[in-house]
Amino acid sequence: MGFHIIVDGASGGIEAPTSDNIIATKISGSPCVAAIGNHTIGEFELAIDPCVDKLAEQYYTFEKLQNENYYRVRVGSTGRCMQVLLAGTTSGDEVIQGSCDDSDHQLWELSGFDDDQQLKNKNSGLCLTVQFGSSAPGTIMIQSGCAPGVRNTFRISEEL
Repeated sequence: MGFHIIVDGASGGIEAPTSDNIIATKISGSPCVAAIGNHTIGEFELAIDPCVDKLAEQYYTFEKLQNENYYRVRVGSTGRCMQVLLAGTTSGDEVIQGSCDDSDHQLWELSGFDDDQQLKNKNSGLCLTVQFGSSAPGTIMIQSGCAPGVRNTFRISEEL
């Protein structure tokens, strides 16, 4: 899969992988998903940006829930969790980072193989997607249908 899962029995329901994972897109130039500026309601946006080695804003910890196929995805620079804005269930709703609370809109299922992974939201059943499939830096992350394509297929790896 590109990252290691380490069973941590003391964590009370979480299996923790290594924390230096990037989420690189499959669109032209393979930009990374990164934490960027403030959102209007005080949360932080996730958008694409050129991959930079060892940039905390582009590193994520995948925390697997025991006995489930879902992960909480924590942003390296802030410790906040990847989530769908306002727990939305509609295609096009923005994916941001916010305070972790283990709600279903913060849980993601990984599917696919090797360099072709999709992240499906537990609450909506929709997948993490680069808006419009654009390769422009600052393009925000949204959720949309999970049909395979470069907009919503990612490489998750410990190294750039």
